[in-house]
Amino acid sequence: MLGAVGKLVLFLSTLILLSMPLSASAQSEALQAARAQVENQEFEDAQESLTLLLESGELGPEQLVEVYSSLAECAAALRQPDVATDAFVRLLAIQPDYYVSSSASPLLREPFEQALSHWNENERPSLQYQPPQSIADDEPYVIRLNIDQESMPSLFATVRLHYRTDPTAFFTTVDFQNGQAEIPEDGLEDAESVELYLSVHDDYGNVVARAGSPEEPIEIAVGEASGPVEQQDGNGHGQRRPIYQRWWFWTIIGAAVVGLAVGLPVGLTRSGQDDPCVDVLGGTCDLEVSLGR
Repeated sequence: MLGAVGKLVLFLSTLILLSMPLSASAQSEALQAARAQVENQEFEDAQESLTLLLESGELGPEQLVEVYSSLAECAAALRQPDVATDAFVRLLAIQPDYYVSSSASPLLREPFEQALSHWNENERPSLQYQPPQSIADDEPYVIRLNIDQESMPSLFATVRLHYRTDPTAFFTTVDFQNGQAEIPEDGLEDAESVELYLSVHDDYGNVVARAGSPEEPIEIAVGEASGPVEQQDGNGHGQRRPIYQRWWFWTIIGAAVVGLAVGLPVGLTRSGQDDPCVDVLGGTCDLEVSLGR
């Protein structure tokens, strides 16, 4: 156990780390410091450190899972079951296969079971994401999305499009407004391809999930518009992956939203066409969106 001076030094060092923009190494150090507080049963101090870490707005999905897990553990130890349940609900929204052992303390297991019950009683949106093989270069490329923000708006507060046509350039970032974002026509002119990824942020700015990433963006050829490539998840993989690697809450690229029964529907002008992708992509999309758990 740490002495009083050691505890004070650890707590102050955590506050100093969290007062600055966090690099990846600083994130790791701050998480380690907060985790040390949990392990030393300094649950109130750990709660404050973890909350400050959330409020930094510098976390990615993996870090958020660890933070919510530790917050749930602190709340359980402090006999705050509602707070623990809320942390688990948020955690399971990011990583639905997270599990607490049945042999864990009832103080921890019961809030987790409540969080599982929440998702068992509510439809969890899921999707198959199919980028088109190519897009036209003589009109804006519009992305419309449908996202369920009603149950936990603070967790899914902002969606952003990041794109570039030069692989050596920085990404341009555009926030979705009224359910859509676009790459302007002049941004596609003379381009052979466009690289893009999408990110969902909580109300602090932390990245809850991505489709694609800065390191592995989604690449779409620029030229004659065509239909989608082979069915993929948000990272270009066919297999099931954790939520922070494949985003099942949102996005249809190619200006189409099909069959989503919850969320904030975006109206599409079909101009008499049965398939809204005909107007935008010049061909059908064969997009599928389903609800599942």
